Amino acid sequence: MAIESRLVLIDLTKNLMGGSFDKVSDNGFDQAADQAEKELSAIYPITDNIKSYWIVERVRRHAIYILMVEAAHKFQYKQIHIEHRFKHYIQLIEKMDREWLEVMEDEFGPVYDEFCYYLETGFVYDALGRDITYS
Repeated sequence: MAIESRLVLIDLTKNLMGGSFDKVSDNGFDQAADQAEKELSAIYPITDNIKSYWIVERVRRHAIYILMVEAAHKFQYKQIHIEHRFKHYIQLIEKMDREWLEVMEDEFGPVYDEFCYYLETGFVYDALGRDITYS
């Protein structure tokens, strides 16, 4: 599948995200696409099937991260926290990142450095979703 522009990339990603895509703003999708483009050093049109697949997956990953950050602070009541949604987003992002790194190591090996850059979030969370980055 060829991806002609960022708009096509975002549309493909929205289709794969089902009903949760409307919880991410257009600006959020634009930023997620920008990050994925930087990771893959993408230049449009993207005609390579492997790059097309992975850029959509990376935009999805970054959009899910946006959902996770939004969900992190939405509901608290005394000591009761809605942690399940947050935990599931973390697990999904970790799974997507593991798959991405495996493909980079298996398929691209030594050209990995030329192919893309992996951008970490830089944040660390405990099992309950609390930010422990600076602890």
